[in-house]
Amino acid sequence: MDERRLEWDDLGRPGEKMGFGEPPFGYRVQVPPGWKVLRTGHELSADVEKACTATPGWPNLDPAQQMSLRQLLTSIATQASLAGAVLTAADAGYDRGSGELLMGSLTLAWVRTAPIEADTALAELMADGGAEVRQFPGTHSVGVLSAAVSDTGRELLEGTGTRAYTIQAYVPTPGTTWMGLVTGTTPQERMAPLMEKATERMARTLTVTEGGSPRPRREETEH
Repeated sequence: MDERRLEWDDLGRPGEKMGFGEPPFGYRVQVPPGWKVLRTGHELSADVEKACTATPGWPNLDPAQQMSLRQLLTSIATQASLAGAVLTAADAGYDRGSGELLMGSLTLAWVRTAPIEADTALAELMADGGAEVRQFPGTHSVGVLSAAVSDTGRELLEGTGTRAYTIQAYVPTPGTTWMGLVTGTTPQERMAPLMEKATERMARTLTVTEGGSPRPRREETEH
């Protein structure tokens, strides 16, 4: 008998409680080497400045570019938090040849899928619609990665155009109604392959800690 792809109607659509939130268990995640965590609140300004000054070629940027990067990183962290992200990280670089400022962002959010249990089949449904969809092995389960291109309607960085290249990794937590969502975004097509690798790398490290350990400091990327 031919296998039929799972559809929403086979599961019953998620209930009204589906949405972003914090899971009732502890977890740990690692950002890729060189990426800087951006915390919200009174720590954001210091984190943004640290990320900027650590950017290769930072002294070569003119004042307008430096201001643009500061504003962009601040906006990314603020908007991600408002949208439900529990962790935001960024990386930037300067291409000496072209004078181009390159950048990307990574976020982690948790989606409550109640009353449907989070598994790979559900992850594939949530990722449906991406230009490219594939599976990858996570720490506790098989995750699903989706790549897409969208028009933001505005330039994130001068000269990059209005397109955003987005990679999303859906990481189900077996036996629960919580789906980890790692999102990588860049305004530059040349950075898209690197963002895909960074997103999958971060998603592979998402680990549930036994007993729901106490919440540590955000910079330790453990919750």
